[in-house]
Amino acid sequence: MTIRLFKMAKLPKDFNQMPFGRQIEHYRTIEAFKATARTIHLSQKRQSYSKAIREAVRLYDVAEYFCSFSADSQCFDDSFQFWFTTK
Repeated sequence: MTIRLFKMAKLPKDFNQMPFGRQIEHYRTIEAFKATARTIHLSQKRQSYSKAIREAVRLYDVAEYFCSFSADSQCFDDSFQFWFTTK
């Protein structure tokens, strides 16, 4: 299962619930954002991914962000890439 978390003005809030065919039109927006945004890797060892994101948002004064990672019983990422812009 891939988890996608974001706070972007140009993406609809229900992006994750959309069928794949409707998501395709928004992938160009995501790739354009990733090309211009800063990136770091966040660790989720001994903490939840939501806590890691909250800490990064507070530490880097984040305005918009996007991240995507795997989380299921067969594959669990210890860290994940986090793209962001500052205020």
